[in-house]
Amino acid sequence: MTDLMDTNSAHPGAAAAHSLVTTARAAFDAAACSISTLSADGSTLRFLAVSGAGEGELEGRPLPPERGLAYWSLRTGMSIAADDLDSSADFNSEFAASTGYVPSSILVAPISGGGSPTGIIQVLDRVDSGRAEAGPISLIEQFADLAGRLLTGNGDSAHDDQQASAELIRETGAFLLSGRIRSKEEARRLLLNALRDLG
Repeated sequence: MTDLMDTNSAHPGAAAAHSLVTTARAAFDAAACSISTLSADGSTLRFLAVSGAGEGELEGRPLPPERGLAYWSLRTGMSIAADDLDSSADFNSEFAASTGYVPSSILVAPISGGGSPTGIIQVLDRVDSGRAEAGPISLIEQFADLAGRLLTGNGDSAHDDQQASAELIRETGAFLLSGRIRSKEEARRLLLNALRDLG
């Protein structure tokens, strides 16, 4: 596992991705959030960044390609919210069990870069407020769009933008996790403002 994590930490977008999933986990009040990126040959997704359950253990690990909602989202280019995974034929419960955490609900959105699929973002066991300014699909797609921009930049200017974006995400996530926000609505409003600032 150490070798996998060392390889993953060398990815130029790893730090930004971790900041993003930490912020997303806080925004959804979720058990876990992760970003997985597609291999160069387009055959395999591999965990790049994880926050919450599995953090520090799953980074660098591949997702089995033969089955799973992550690959369904990647292939179709569609986001999915599944709130009853026990009844989902596409959910790979065996793989989930092997990670040490089996969720009851999941949000998945594809990440694109340059018009091509580059990965997915997943949120496990979110808590919905029911009064959010943005619904869960809309919100995770904003994170997916941001992930695509953070992970596909090229050149010094793009690197500077990536660093600035990662810092804003990190600060927003720390504030959300600090417990100083009085309500979930206030937290989501702050997050949406931060995402707009990054646009």
